[in-house]
Amino acid sequence: MKRERFCPKCGVPITSGVLCSDCAQVSFSFESPLVQVSEFSRTYEKGKWIPFQDIDSLLLRRIKEAVGREDISIEIHPFEFVPQPKEKIIVETTITIDEQVVSLPVRLSYRQCDYGQKEKTGYYEGILQIQNEHDDVLNFIEKKFMKVAGKGVFVTKTQKTKKGIDLYVTNKHFLRIIGQQIIEHFGGTLDLNPQLFSRDHLASKHIYRLNALVVLPTFKKGDVISYVLDKARVQEKKPVILHVTSMGRLIKGKDLLTGKILAFEQKFISLQAVLPLQTAVVNAVEPQVSIIHPESFQQEPLVNSSLGSFSLDQKVTVVVSEYGCLFVP
Repeated sequence: MKRERFCPKCGVPITSGVLCSDCAQVSFSFESPLVQVSEFSRTYEKGKWIPFQDIDSLLLRRIKEAVGREDISIEIHPFEFVPQPKEKIIVETTITIDEQVVSLPVRLSYRQCDYGQKEKTGYYEGILQIQNEHDDVLNFIEKKFMKVAGKGVFVTKTQKTKKGIDLYVTNKHFLRIIGQQIIEHFGGTLDLNPQLFSRDHLASKHIYRLNALVVLPTFKKGDVISYVLDKARVQEKKPVILHVTSMGRLIKGKDLLTGKILAFEQKFISLQAVLPLQTAVVNAVEPQVSIIHPESFQQEPLVNSSLGSFSLDQKVTVVVSEYGCLFVP
């Protein structure tokens, strides 16, 4: 027969541990920890903000610190918490210490960190100036800032200009990084211009803001352009008609006259025009491929018909150039 056990303090029968639950709660009394977090995955401790990975792991660490022991078992009861202004809850937890089970409520609340203060006050350390912007590059920039928002890097102000758009950014060091990423992905040029903002008298040094000017090409992937290679060591005055297939530091595409794949840096060319893509109908394949001109509606030969195969009444994409109508594969 199993021997019956009693709490030595109040005499109540117990099945585990040394004390009953009521006496254990009194004997193992710990101060309820206050956990303050911001929307940037940062928590305020000992007078400073530090990052954390997830709230559950943060609560486990703070509970162990409150108890003063690592060798305890902790169960966090289900809770819902969104880090936003005025949000605060009590998270119920159960801990097992020396075979005694006691409850420990944890106070969890929102607190605005310095990142959020910068965002709301319009603070900025530099300006990302984008000229010739388009939707693709703006979406690219938005995704890049979303990835670093947790590090306190974001746009506090957006201003439209005559040539493009200015983005006021909280971290000037990130401007160099994103400026390089933009031109590596979309081509163009990057010009970094530090400007004296103020002086830190305590550190005896100047404080600079950074202007990062990104001038994008006036064309993008998929466009057909006419250009002259007149700024390179080997110059060519005859215009090239190029179907752009890749953008970046090197512009790549297919020469619509020769079918060759070309690559060059934008700084070596003079852009003449971006030729509009148009639709035409093939009205002859012998003795040469001809189409109905999309503008004059007259029969015209397809100058580069060797780049494709055609049939009567086929709809094709073309551009009208100084060489005539060119098929765009």
